[in-house]
Amino acid sequence: MTPISYTIMYLLLLAVLIGVLIYILNLRRKIDEMHGMMVGMTFGMIAGLVTATVYLIPTGNFLMGVIYGSIVGLIFGAPLGKLGNHLGIMEGIVAGPMGGMMGAMLGQMIRPFSIEVFMPFFMTIFLLTMISIAYTVHCGACCCNVKPGKKNGLLKRSRKYKT
Repeated sequence: MTPISYTIMYLLLLAVLIGVLIYILNLRRKIDEMHGMMVGMTFGMIAGLVTATVYLIPTGNFLMGVIYGSIVGLIFGAPLGKLGNHLGIMEGIVAGPMGGMMGAMLGQMIRPFSIEVFMPFFMTIFLLTMISIAYTVHCGACCCNVKPGKKNGLLKRSRKYKT
């Protein structure tokens, strides 16, 4: 693979990341603190991981891979962690550099092996992660916000039949 193909692949992965980001930001008023913390952590980690891995495989520059991955992870993690209040911001700040370092290590270790096998696997894992986070936030915002005791009247019936 040429460096231009890695650039195109990175831009496509970034487009998917931004698409899921826009979807989640449209639901930001409906999600709770736990989902906000999870969004900050996931986006910080995945953005740093993808950036460092895709940068390091063609270049082999470990130091710059860690730096770029950590910066991109912070750019995505800290602002999105704001959805989960103060603890969410902290999770986003910690997840960004951690994803950058893990991506740099992954990119460095995978270089001597079959990249043609690894890249489809890596993209599949990335896409499954994005689908999962979008589904989780959707459920938390739209269909699973049922108060305890209100779902089908089950709690009221159980109290009614107690003797």
